[in-house]
Amino acid sequence: MPEYELLYLHLGIRATPIRLMLTYLGIPFKDTTFDRKKEWPLLKPSLPFGHCPVLVIDKTTKIAQTVAIMHFLAKEHGLEPEGNLNQAFAEMFAHQCQDAFMAIRPWIRII
Repeated sequence: MPEYELLYLHLGIRATPIRLMLTYLGIPFKDTTFDRKKEWPLLKPSLPFGHCPVLVIDKTTKIAQTVAIMHFLAKEHGLEPEGNLNQAFAEMFAHQCQDAFMAIRPWIRII
C-alpha cells in the first residue's frame, strides 16, 4: 500500500473530508499540519498551484485540491461508485463539502 501524507494548515476545514475518507477506508496516513504565518510561506512554492490540502504519495507525488484527492482515493481504494446515478451522488457530496467551505470562509481568516 502506498504511503500517504496529508498536508494542511492547522485549520481542518478543507482537509476534513479527506481525513474522514482515509479513516473510513482504514488507511494509515501522516497528518501534517503547519502554521500559516511561519511555515506556510516556505512550503507554498513547493505545492501544486501553491494550494493545500495536498496528498503526498510515497514522498514524491503531490495531488492538490480536496475533490481531486477524494476522487483519487475513491478510485484507488475501491470506493468509487458504480453507475452514473451513484457517481452523481458521490460528486454531489464532494462539491457540497466545497460549498460548505465557501459559505464559512468569510467568517475565518486564512491565507
